[in-house]
Amino acid sequence: MNYVAAENLTKSYGIKTLFKNISFNINEGDKIAIVAKNGSGKSTLLKILMGKEIADSGSVIINKDIQVVLFDQEIDFESDLTIEEFMMTLDSAPILALKKYHHA
Repeated sequence: MNYVAAENLTKSYGIKTLFKNISFNINEGDKIAIVAKNGSGKSTLLKILMGKEIADSGSVIINKDIQVVLFDQEIDFESDLTIEEFMMTLDSAPILALKKYHHA
């Protein structure tokens, strides 16, 4: 089953082109990752898929049973902690497993 189909998406801000003519499909069972430099348009692409931004050109078709969700990338970070210390304050399943491993 095809969940998402994007065809020839282009998005620019002023003279900066974030992406040009990108096309992809996301199908049932696919595992995907969007990896790129900061400021290259990853969040913008997801916002386009969610319908919160409009591409300059191209089209997006999303299966009616699918909802695209973007979790905010801004977190409340205590600056007096190291990244490792901060991560260990979280209660997600991977962090809890890591804590259990360290205490074993």
